Amino acid sequence: MIPGASKPRSYQCITWGAVPIIVDLKGGVGFSRWAKKCRVITSIEDLLPVLEELSEEMAHREKVLAERHYQDIDEYNARPKAHRFDHIVLAIDEAAELFDKTGAGKAHKAMIEQAEQYITSIARRGRASGLHLLLSTQRPDSNTLPPQIKANVSFSACGMANEVLSKIVLDSTAAADLIPRGKQGCFVVSQGADNYVVTQAYYFDEWRLDYD
Repeated sequence: MIPGASKPRSYQCITWGAVPIIVDLKGGVGFSRWAKKCRVITSIEDLLPVLEELSEEMAHREKVLAERHYQDIDEYNARPKAHRFDHIVLAIDEAAELFDKTGAGKAHKAMIEQAEQYITSIARRGRASGLHLLLSTQRPDSNTLPPQIKANVSFSACGMANEVLSKIVLDSTAAADLIPRGKQGCFVVSQGADNYVVTQAYYFDEWRLDYD
């Protein structure tokens, strides 16, 4: 989970040759120029069939890897002059919007729960077959991510935050303790066992990017 980093990370996925699928339930305005480069999904109704498609693709890849005795997609893709699987990144901008059931009716809650099931499965099983999640939110709270999804998130980074927000993202006050006040573009990355590293993000100027 990386608060506030969906755009630069998604564009980085493009430059690395991965296939990003962006979910923006705030209407997609912030990603309107991205349509030439990747799929942008703006409603949970459109998201569910995509999640079903990704789950089927994950199952297919797992079957291929098992039948041919490969441990993961990178080992499979290393074969010379052979079919390759692309890495697919499902980037959910402001994940709290997706999982928030406050005030939702029965039908909408059912769709959220179905999305949770698909995303939990991808978080738990997707890495080896090349399906990855990028979950971003500006203001995380204890309910931002369902527990089953959070338990399967392998990498967390937190920008400048107070002690409460830092604990939610990192299970530690490291972001509040280590990032100087007013320092922009700094993130604290958890490496496990109370080991935290401060990193400086690159400057991201969306207006200078090539979308063609």
